[in-house]
Amino acid sequence: MTGEPGDWRLVDRAALGDDRVIGGTIDEAGKPVLIGERIEQDWSASTRPCSVVWALGTDGWQRDELGCPRASVSAAASLPDGRVLLASSRDLWIRP
Repeated sequence: MTGEPGDWRLVDRAALGDDRVIGGTIDEAGKPVLIGERIEQDWSASTRPCSVVWALGTDGWQRDELGCPRASVSAAASLPDGRVLLASSRDLWIRP
């Protein structure tokens, strides 16, 4: 990820795997935090979206699973105290 707020560019798409980036924000240190989804297939061949988040750390991108809730994560915002809020229409996650 390079650039600045309002003009970010993903340089190494392979670092994120097959998942799809939906949006993002920046953390207290000014590093990007991206939200996205991956598609999971179950035993009956049905699919469902699962939410993921990536944070740029000292060793590169760190990926975390947020599960497969009814509503996927759809928004990210930086809070005044430096934490990052991730939200769907049903759930909220707070990242330190």
